[in-house]
Amino acid sequence: MLRRHEARAAPKRLSRQDTSRSSFMLRFVNVRSKDKFEIQKSYEIREKKRRESGAEARSMDVESNN
Repeated sequence: MLRRHEARAAPKRLSRQDTSRSSFMLRFVNVRSKDKFEIQKSYEIREKKRRESGAEARSMDVESNN
């Protein structure tokens, strides 16, 4: 955790190994999983609204999402 923060804060202090592709990919994966969580959350909220409003709203929602 600390190393990833340092990579963002002070790249000059890091060795060449720490700024390698693998550490970059590690940060990238971390960002992606956060996005996935946000998408999942908004999807769950949409599902809840759909269930509350019934079948007609559901079919309209599907059309607007595509």
